[in-house]
Amino acid sequence: MVEYLLENDATDLNLPDNYLETPLLESSVNNHSEVTELLLDAGADPKQACIHAQVLLHVASFRGQLEIVERLLNTTTDNVNLQDTKGKTPLLFAVIGGHLPVTQALLNESETGVNIPDRDGITPLMEAAAGGYVDIVKELLKAPATDVNVQDNKGRTPLMLAVIRGHLPVIQALLNESETGVNIPNRDGITPLMEAAAGGYVDIVKELLKEPATDVNVQDNKGRTPLMFAVNVGHLDVVSVLLNASEIVVDIGDNDGVTPFMEAAAGGKLNIVKALLTSRRQSDRHVNALSAGLKSCNLCNSTLLRQF
Repeated sequence: MVEYLLENDATDLNLPDNYLETPLLESSVNNHSEVTELLLDAGADPKQACIHAQVLLHVASFRGQLEIVERLLNTTTDNVNLQDTKGKTPLLFAVIGGHLPVTQALLNESETGVNIPDRDGITPLMEAAAGGYVDIVKELLKAPATDVNVQDNKGRTPLMLAVIRGHLPVIQALLNESETGVNIPNRDGITPLMEAAAGGYVDIVKELLKEPATDVNVQDNKGRTPLMFAVNVGHLDVVSVLLNASEIVVDIGDNDGVTPFMEAAAGGKLNIVKALLTSRRQSDRHVNALSAGLKSCNLCNSTLLRQF
């Protein structure tokens, strides 16, 4: 049918619909690569954009259509860094789709901007880290210009996004880069270790603590430490790992003067209270504060006190 229409000289190859999407864009969106190739052969314009400022290279990159992408790049690289209305480039679209071969093809072009962010400040490396695409992360890290510590509009780094999503292999790949800042906080002062502690990702907590630069006592804008985050959510296994860290200071209070011990006692977290009490680094003044904390803790009783 398409071939028949193309034989009609009156057919307008680039006539868009109400959203400015042309037959060429529509064929790519719907993964009809043979039709896309046929339209390109007939002279359809790959640079004609839709209402979202997306051209064929954007769509083909997102859909993982390697042959189309390579054909476009062999013709011209004028659109390789073109951003749509949300600031997304073809490279970012390829990463969002998780398409390693297309990502590699785009990175092979010297003009490709590897750190160009979208309107939210998200770069290709951030998107790959958040998506758990470890092979794409490694590919992006090969590019000398890649900024491993770039921050989005919320202050999050690629490492932090990988931690939030719980992608351990990506975290390991990022930590293998000597430039990776393990303590870089977001706009709220929250670090990757805090996110890992809050999420209950014990393996990620262990991985981060292997890094000599990791600050186990860092505080966010509210004065909370990684230990406080773990206690607040009730992750006993994470609490135990943090208590074994050589530099841990257990009795750091937040901006309201609340310590991890107080938080655990007030929340009725019996096992965490026990873990904090048995920590050899636990300050004696916390035991003195126990009676006040126990007033709101029905699970803890005088029997626990008599054990210490």
